[in-house]
Amino acid sequence: MRPIETWYRDNLFASLLEARWAIFFDHANIPYEYEYLGYKLGELGKTWYLPDFWLPEQNAWAEIKPHSDLDSAAMKKITHFEQSLRNKFIAEGGDVMESDRTNFYVFVGSPYFNGRQHTYEVFQLWPRGEPLDIKEVNNQPLEDASELKLTSSSTRWINCPFCERISLGYWFEQVRDVCNRAIEEIVCCRYCWGYKSGYYPKPKPGGGATWHTYSDGSRVHTNRIGYVLGSPQLMKGYRAAQSFKAPRKGSK
Repeated sequence: MRPIETWYRDNLFASLLEARWAIFFDHANIPYEYEYLGYKLGELGKTWYLPDFWLPEQNAWAEIKPHSDLDSAAMKKITHFEQSLRNKFIAEGGDVMESDRTNFYVFVGSPYFNGRQHTYEVFQLWPRGEPLDIKEVNNQPLEDASELKLTSSSTRWINCPFCERISLGYWFEQVRDVCNRAIEEIVCCRYCWGYKSGYYPKPKPGGGATWHTYSDGSRVHTNRIGYVLGSPQLMKGYRAAQSFKAPRKGSK
């Protein structure tokens, strides 16, 4: 029995859903810490909040939920937690829209991918009533956590075919021909932002990949259709998570 299955049997994971995400991270080689650090939410009195996962390479916290219709107690915790993250970052002079901020995600459902679409959803917390200038409102401190709403995000796990690293990507699209066949995929890879990191991706010899960066260096193109979302490394994690069954009580 693998360590994660053993930990689940010993009640380390609070739910089967959390165990499946841990198995996905483990098999896809995504570093993580389970219930890494707790925070006292001063605005809620003596309430403590312990996010489910810390993802160090993504500089992100993740909360796992079976559905997005959260009860009031759960919503209060996650909105106050996001409020503290945002306000601390802004106070230090950071730009909330930049990639170097600590993000907080709510993963809803199990980590599966059927080859065409993901069966899980990703949500983030954004200010209510966003004005036209979203950048301006996002860099204002929030006085009330209730200003935040849980918003569906396009963020998904991607495997860049150039730098070969896995990250949470928020922008992805396919270019299709007149017969509606995908001929190219475009993706934002946080590691291939050459203008920030000094790293410029190059196609591997014989890899069958094409590439292009826009003037801001933020997007890469590839004709390795299906690789970005369903690479062998990611699919290994998805399949392991999908096949995992809760060990029977008393099993060793």
